[in-house]
Amino acid sequence: MLTDEQRLRILSYSSHWQQVARSTTRVEQIEAIAVVRHLYQRFGLPSPQVIVMPSPEAAKVWMMSQMRSTWLRRSPWRWLSLLPILSLSCVAFYIGFFVGVVLFKLIFPPVIKWLKPLPDWLTFIPEYILAVTLICIMLSLPFYAMGKSIQWLMRVRAVLKNISVRRRFGEAIAPKITQDLFDSLIAKVRSSLDETLLTQVDDLLLESPKQVYNQVWDKANRVLCQYWNRQTEGFFSTLQVEQMLLPLPTYLQFCSQLDFYLDELGCKTNQQDWQLICQIARHCGWIIPMKKICILCDRPVQLKFDEQGQLHSDGTAAIEWSDGERYFFHHGLEIYEFYGRIPSSEWKPEWTITERNEEMRRILTRKIGYRRMCEELPTIQIDEWYEYTLLEIDSETIFLSNSGINALPPIDLEPIMLLKMTCPCTGQVDVMRVPSYIESAIEAVTWVERAEEQL
Repeated sequence: MLTDEQRLRILSYSSHWQQVARSTTRVEQIEAIAVVRHLYQRFGLPSPQVIVMPSPEAAKVWMMSQMRSTWLRRSPWRWLSLLPILSLSCVAFYIGFFVGVVLFKLIFPPVIKWLKPLPDWLTFIPEYILAVTLICIMLSLPFYAMGKSIQWLMRVRAVLKNISVRRRFGEAIAPKITQDLFDSLIAKVRSSLDETLLTQVDDLLLESPKQVYNQVWDKANRVLCQYWNRQTEGFFSTLQVEQMLLPLPTYLQFCSQLDFYLDELGCKTNQQDWQLICQIARHCGWIIPMKKICILCDRPVQLKFDEQGQLHSDGTAAIEWSDGERYFFHHGLEIYEFYGRIPSSEWKPEWTITERNEEMRRILTRKIGYRRMCEELPTIQIDEWYEYTLLEIDSETIFLSNSGINALPPIDLEPIMLLKMTCPCTGQVDVMRVPSYIESAIEAVTWVERAEEQL
C-alpha cells in the first residue's frame, strides 16, 4: 500500500514526465545521434546512417525521394524488368489475336454453310450476330492477354523494387527494440511488485503523459501512413507504419511509473537499459530505426492543449514544426486549416450547412450552437404553440446564396428542425434540435420532455 507521502511524491514524477512529453525544445543533433548509436550498439548492430528531419512530413518526403532515386537511378533491375514486360506483353497480344482469328475461321464458315439453304431474310440476323460476336472476341483477346501479362509482370517488378529498396534501408528493427528493451524492462519491474500496489500507481498515473503525447504521435503516424501503406506494399515484410516508428512517446506513461518504482520503492532493474530509455526520451523525437538508416524527426516547436490535455488552439495551429508543417485541432479533434486559422467566435453559421465533411459539420455545429444558427440563418416557421415555435433551417436558400463560393452540388442533408422556446417572463430564448419527422410544435415539446425524462 502506498503511504500518503508517496502519493504526494508520485505527482512530482508525473509532472516531470509530462514536461518531457510536452517539450518543444529542438533536438540537439550531436547528442541525439550519439544516443541512437548507443541504442544500435545495445542490440549489437553497426552504427547506421542517421538522418535528422525537421518534421514527420519532411521524413515522409525524404523517404519517398530516396526510394525513387534508389529504384530509378541506382538499380539496374528497373531497366531490365521493363524489357520482359514490353516483350511478353507484345507476344501475348499477337497470341490473343492469332487465337481470335483461328476461332473466327473455325466457327464462322461452317455456320454460314449450315445456314445457306435457308432464306436470306431468315439467315441475315444469325449471321450478323455471329459475325459481330466473333469479331469482338478476336479483337478483345489480344488486349486481355496483354493486360494479364502486364499485371503479372508488374508484380514481379514490384518484388524486384522491394528487394532494391530493402538493400538501401535495411530491415525495420522497431519491433525488436520495443520488445527487447521497453517491454522486457517494464515486465521485469512490474512482476516484482504486488498487484494492489500496481493498481494504485496505475490509477494515479494512467493518463499523465500518455494522453498528452499520443495525440501528436497519432498524427505523426497518419502523416507517414499516407505514403508507407500505399507505396510499400510488401516492403519490410508485412509491417505497418506503427511498427516502423519506435513508439517511445507511448512509453512515457510507463517511464513515470518506472521512475517511481526505482527511486521510491527500491526496485532493481538493468540500469544501463533504463538510462538508455531516459536518454532517448530526453534527447530524441520520433525515431524510425532501420538496419542501415535511422531517421530522427525533430520535436514540434509548438504544442497547445486545452484544460483537459487535448490538442487545441483557437485561431492558430495546435501542432507546428520548424519547417512550417502544422495541424489544427479543436478540443482534440483535427480540423481543416481553413477553419483553424479563424477564431472559433468568428465561425459563420452557414458553414454548418455548406461543409461537406460530416465530422467537420458536427464540430462547427457544436461550437456555433443552434441558438446562433436560428438567429443568423434563414428559417421557415413550421408551427407555433404558445411560447414554442417550430422552425426549419432553409438549407436551399443558404446553398443558393453561397453558390459563388461553393460550386459543388448541395448535400442531401436531413432537414434541420429547431424548437425555439421563449420565456414569457425574462424573454430568454433557448433553441433545441428535434427530429426531422416532427411536424408540429406541441409534438416537438412532447419529444423534448420525454428526452429529459430519460436523462
